[in-house]
Amino acid sequence: GSSSEIQRFQMQPLGEYVVHRLDNITTPFRYRAVGGDDRTMAWTRLTLVEPPRIVESEITLHPPAYTGQQPRQTEGNMRVLVATRLTARARTNKPLSAVTLETNTMGGSTAIDLQLDRDQSGFALKGDQQRWTILQSGYYGFRLVDQDGLDVGIFNQGEVTAVRDLPPTVSLRRPAADLSVTPTARLPLEAIVKDDLAIRQVALRFDLSTAADQPQRVISLWEGPDEIEAGADPVERDDGVQTTVEFVWDLTELPAMRPGEWIDFHVTARDYKSQAGESVVRRITFISPEELAERIGQRQSELLTEIAEIV
Repeated sequence: GSSSEIQRFQMQPLGEYVVHRLDNITTPFRYRAVGGDDRTMAWTRLTLVEPPRIVESEITLHPPAYTGQQPRQTEGNMRVLVATRLTARARTNKPLSAVTLETNTMGGSTAIDLQLDRDQSGFALKGDQQRWTILQSGYYGFRLVDQDGLDVGIFNQGEVTAVRDLPPTVSLRRPAADLSVTPTARLPLEAIVKDDLAIRQVALRFDLSTAADQPQRVISLWEGPDEIEAGADPVERDDGVQTTVEFVWDLTELPAMRPGEWIDFHVTARDYKSQAGESVVRRITFISPEELAERIGQRQSELLTEIAEIV
């Protein structure tokens, strides 16, 4: 163009060089550097090219097999269960020379070179040879390099929130404390079991003071199906699942227990990841029918005294 179209900028020294930065370039232009009376540098033309970008993308979540969840598609920011495997496929607006998945969700900063399609305008992470498995919360994105070798940075960056599958919790509501009973008692038990996904098994486990050298005894209280039933995505639920287990424990079915002997027991629960949770331990101490009658009489007397004081 004419000299009136020429713009001049003062360059700044940077070590052995002089530099100037132009931002937000939208049109092609020519440039050269001059200094003093030296104007011999030839003009260089800068041509703008459209950078590659992702125009279609599809990320598929493959939850752990034990969850019973089917693969589902997602994009952008995501919440996933730890140990979920991801596959991806995308198309770009122009051919590429390379594409890399960059993420820190696998326990550290990881770069996975992805396979380009035949036309080099798309790529895939299939998961058969390259694994992207979520182990922790973090970020992900796809670094694109065009066919001229220009690295245009990371596209489709997103945040991953990794949700851990926690063990079940067990709250023993009845009995609410240690207690004393006769060897012929029928003891009502009630436990509340919670899990963030699904409960596989609930059991009563106990030890007899008369059999301290023997393995812990187990009574099954509740059994789920062999495989978890597919339902709502567990990471979208805040309350998880809960079940109340009730059981009447007939103590006459135990080996004959004498006054002064005891049982320590608790309730355990297991989920489909084979994680276990357990309640507090309660102790049942055995007393004779005569001692039970004496305790009842004493308690009745105490109650009558309290009532008399009130009225």
